[in-house]
Amino acid sequence: MGPVAKYNERLGAFQSKHLVGIEYIQVDVHGPENMAREIHDNTVDRGIKYLTSRYSQLLTAISNELLEIKNDGWLRKNEAPLSEKKFRLLITPRRIELFEDGSIEIGWKDGGTFWGHEIVLRTDSNLTPNWIDIEG
Repeated sequence: MGPVAKYNERLGAFQSKHLVGIEYIQVDVHGPENMAREIHDNTVDRGIKYLTSRYSQLLTAISNELLEIKNDGWLRKNEAPLSEKKFRLLITPRRIELFEDGSIEIGWKDGGTFWGHEIVLRTDSNLTPNWIDIEG
């Protein structure tokens, strides 16, 4: 049994914090307030497993989409362009959002690369990344 999830009526989602690696991240599971605990827990496990088992591939997808944007338009004065290795080391997951259709959204801390904006990766219901950008 994992952490206690609280239902956020405004979001229509259960919210809880889970230890992933060495950090706690927010996990939101969208669905009805009367969702069975087993379904909730299985959904959380699915999201965390997706993140941890595909971590390197997700970082590659983010790097492929955003590293050039970082180096072309988001460098601070006198900042050298980032290598892919450095970029990958700076970004870390901060939240997972799991939707009723099976799709997932993962928000990443940007490590200062985009001046504190969140990096967002979204998947389709087959868990194929289909949108990567910065927000906030």
